[in-house]
Amino acid sequence: MADLFLYLSLFLIWFMLFYHVFLMLGGFLHSIKYERFKEKLTQSIDEFPKVSILIPAHNEEIVIEETIKSMVRLNYPKDKLEVIVINDNSSDLTGVIIDDYSKQYPFIKAVHTKPPNAGKGKSGALNQGPS
Repeated sequence: MADLFLYLSLFLIWFMLFYHVFLMLGGFLHSIKYERFKEKLTQSIDEFPKVSILIPAHNEEIVIEETIKSMVRLNYPKDKLEVIVINDNSSDLTGVIIDDYSKQYPFIKAVHTKPPNAGKGKSGALNQGPS
C-alpha cells in the first residue's frame, strides 16, 4: 500500500511539473504572437475606415455624459469617426447633455426623435439614427 502512495505521489509531482512547463511555453508563444499583433495595430492612419457609432439614449441623464466622454477618448482618427447619439424622447436632461457635446466636438451628432416615432425602444431609436 505504501508503494502505491509513493508511485502516485511521484506521478502527481511529475505531472504538475510538466503541466507548468506547458503553461510557461504557452505563455511564451502567446507573448511572441501578441508582439506581432501589436505591430499590426500601429498601421498608418490612412488605412482606417470611416466608422459610425450609434448610441440610443432614453432618460440616460446619469450615464450619457460618461458614455460620450469615452467616445471622445477613443484612439481612432476623429476625421474618420462619427458618433450619432439618439435622444429617444427623453424627459430628463439627456438631450441637453447630448447637444452640449455635439457643439463641442464636430464628430458627435445629436438626433432627437419626436412622437409618433419616439419612445419605441432601442431598435426604434436605432432605426431613426441615420436619418
